[in-house]
Amino acid sequence: MLRLLYLKSHGTPKMPNDLARHNCILIRQGDDAYGTWHLASRNNREAFQVRGNLRTNDGEIAVNGALAGHGLLKRAEWGIEKYHLTPGSERVGHA
Repeated sequence: MLRLLYLKSHGTPKMPNDLARHNCILIRQGDDAYGTWHLASRNNREAFQVRGNLRTNDGEIAVNGALAGHGLLKRAEWGIEKYHLTPGSERVGHA
């Protein structure tokens, strides 16, 4: 999850349930509904409802929004590799 500037002013969610209190950047991919993030731990996979004021079907717009500090973003590592971010360093819980 890209957090960067956003967390400096909004704090860090400690657990996935904390995401409900944060502005999340939502990407529509395929038939998936906006606002549902699927997070996995070693033993299970859960769906969490999130909300946010930036919604898009363009991953580049979403990443740029996160980098500008507009919210949290759940994005595959291949979707952010050109930004030279360290994989895993921007995660909340197990994503």
